[in-house]
Amino acid sequence: KNALKLYVLDKDNKNFDFENDFCESEQFQDVDCMIACELAGTTKDGSFRTMSARDISDKCGQCALLFDYINKNRNIEITTIGIGDGGNECGMGKVEDRVKKYIKNGEQIA
Repeated sequence: KNALKLYVLDKDNKNFDFENDFCESEQFQDVDCMIACELAGTTKDGSFRTMSARDISDKCGQCALLFDYINKNRNIEITTIGIGDGGNECGMGKVEDRVKKYIKNGEQIA
């Protein structure tokens, strides 16, 4: 909680179990804030898309899913911050209505 640490997830491990493989691990216990900058987030259908709505799911790793997991499990007390500009990034679900209204392809990428 006093130092900035970088954790790397294996992007090729499609069977990664966040609760057992990361959230319960010792390295995770000292995390109190996670920041995603320009990290593609999942859409309503679970795919990853560019701001032009092109499917890039095959190019995305597990990191965005970790943010999803933390936000769905409110008993985990970790602040998450998403920084993005196209509407398709992690954290844009908080402003989904505005993404749909003001961003081209917003209905597809939100």
